[in-house]
Amino acid sequence: MSSYPRSATSAPTDDDDTSVFSNVKDDTSAYSTTPDKSPTFESPHPFANFLLVDDNHINLKVLSAYMKKLGLQYDIAMNGREAVDLFCLPDRTYTCVLMDISMPVMDGFEATRCMRAYEAQEDHIRVPIIALSGLASEDAHQEAIGSGMDLLLTKPVKLKALGSLLDSMGIINV
Repeated sequence: MSSYPRSATSAPTDDDDTSVFSNVKDDTSAYSTTPDKSPTFESPHPFANFLLVDDNHINLKVLSAYMKKLGLQYDIAMNGREAVDLFCLPDRTYTCVLMDISMPVMDGFEATRCMRAYEAQEDHIRVPIIALSGLASEDAHQEAIGSGMDLLLTKPVKLKALGSLLDSMGIINV
């Protein structure tokens, strides 16, 4: 198990083009209802702690920089097994999990099933798990929901849209 440093060498900008997974075709703008200007994050939830899960270092760097910009705490994992190990630590509580689906060792679907089983076993409050995936098929969406994920976002994910979504879910304050 490993948890990587909570720092990033690059920071997201306020451009509309700033996104996680920029190497994937951008089809999210057709569904975006966010304003042209990036939201201002004045008061993040004081206890918000995110678990960022992705096997791509660049994607983690972008997400980490975004969390830092928002002043939020986070841990990172490079695969589903690491994510489950962190999630199940007795001294860790997460407000939200942002999880890739396709990863080595353990994919996001299986990791989510393990996290949901842990929550049930320990009688913990259900933590929102948001899938971030390049898979846009109906099958992927059904498997994501069936495994216990709350939402599937197709990559690339615009950071301002992610912030607005997290705000609408009551996870952070925009």
